[in-house]
Amino acid sequence: MVNRISLSVLVVVFAISALAFKPLDDWIRFVPPEGTFAVLMPNQPEHSTKTSENPAGKIVTEIWRSSYQDGVYLVGATDYPVDVDPKKEMDLDRDNFLKAVNAKLTSESDIKVGGYPGREFAGSGDNDDWASRVLVDGKRRVYQVAVRTPKSGDHSLATKCVNSFEILKSVSKYENSN
Repeated sequence: MVNRISLSVLVVVFAISALAFKPLDDWIRFVPPEGTFAVLMPNQPEHSTKTSENPAGKIVTEIWRSSYQDGVYLVGATDYPVDVDPKKEMDLDRDNFLKAVNAKLTSESDIKVGGYPGREFAGSGDNDDWASRVLVDGKRRVYQVAVRTPKSGDHSLATKCVNSFEILKSVSKYENSN
């Protein structure tokens, strides 16, 4: 009887451990309904939309957020009512993001992903590290993918998510505006 209970407990513990530490191959390829981008995430992300007013018009940001183990995985798409300067936008996004998460810049480089200009950067806070990419799609849409991992966490998961991001089709909510 004792052996049967111990075996049952062991099976339950093993099953919970297997779910908590699922292999990287179990991640999903997330594509939002409008089909504009794809990214690997540990599970189905939650979606939210934020709209802010600007003298030039509305700025619309959509965010997809997923959590796994002790990490947070984010993708944001921001549509601007006017053209943005890619370099200035990437600088502002990097600086504002690091300030918002209370992290200091540890590395950065200019990149191109699928022909789109971008900036890859990393930041470090007191208890966590961030990996991020900002990509400018055309003149009015900007994407950012970012991952937070604890300092003692598995940074390969952040790399997997950030490196998997791709723009599938170029679209802006303001693409037909002048």
